Amino acid sequence: MNNEKRLEKVIEKLWLVFIIIIFAELFFIIMLYIILNMAGKINSGIHADNFNKVKTILFSIYTVIIICVDLYFYFKKILGTKSIIGLPCLECTVQDYVIRKYKNESKIEYEVKLLVKCLKDGKYYFTYGKYSYCYFNNIYTLNNRKIRSIKVIREDKSVVEIGDKAYLYVKRNIYPNIKIMDKFVIIDYLKYSLINKNLDINIFNKVIFFEGLIDVEK
Repeated sequence: MNNEKRLEKVIEKLWLVFIIIIFAELFFIIMLYIILNMAGKINSGIHADNFNKVKTILFSIYTVIIICVDLYFYFKKILGTKSIIGLPCLECTVQDYVIRKYKNESKIEYEVKLLVKCLKDGKYYFTYGKYSYCYFNNIYTLNNRKIRSIKVIREDKSVVEIGDKAYLYVKRNIYPNIKIMDKFVIIDYLKYSLINKNLDINIFNKVIFFEGLIDVEK
């Protein structure tokens, strides 16, 4: 598969994710509408005008939020990936899963990124947050609220293993603030840790941070 075809497949995947996000947003707004109408009927003592004002404010806030989310995803992820078509494709190998734990409302979630090593120059590369055009499907299991296992899954349902080949597209190098602690690294206020026990967290002193894409599809 040539580089352009590879990136076109990535963009197709991002469009699918984008459509799923839009349907989820529409589902939520329908549920919000139903719940607010039920609340209005239950609390019949509330003045109708006041209740309608509350509904209008809530729907306005939600609309602004989803527009911002959709615009960010479209311009940053989809158009961002299109912007790297034509850039050199560098072969690399997956060195480790890099994970970040965060709270989504009352639920703990895990973001998974990849640390890779370029076969051409032998250097480590990592992209994250708003600089990353990557979207990895992943599954994980927990034991006492701690990760027991975590896997990145390709489109063909195969697992991305440490040592597997991947493809690197570097739009530009970036220079974040990093602080290396005992078992984790803080990158621009985001806390990441490694899964591979054979790698030391101080590896991030050697990492090249970049804006771009890591493609793991075969």
